[in-house]
Amino acid sequence: MANQDVKNICEELQLKIAQIVSPDLVLDDLLSKKVISSDDYGRLCRVPFTRDRCRDLLSLMYSSSHPQAFIYLRLASSITR
Repeated sequence: MANQDVKNICEELQLKIAQIVSPDLVLDDLLSKKVISSDDYGRLCRVPFTRDRCRDLLSLMYSSSHPQAFIYLRLASSITR
């Protein structure tokens, strides 16, 4: 599945994802793949509520220019299941 396809799915399922996904399970992997920066990582870790952290992560992902950002997000989230 292409990066844009996964991005489109995430956009369609934004509400559901924000309610059930813990971004803490994918942050380390996204950092190691250089999808997010260490500054982004630190800022996200300081967001006190999981749902807000997830929304902030998705917002960051939508604006990412990384060519495989959503592919890495999908892979990281499937590893944590």
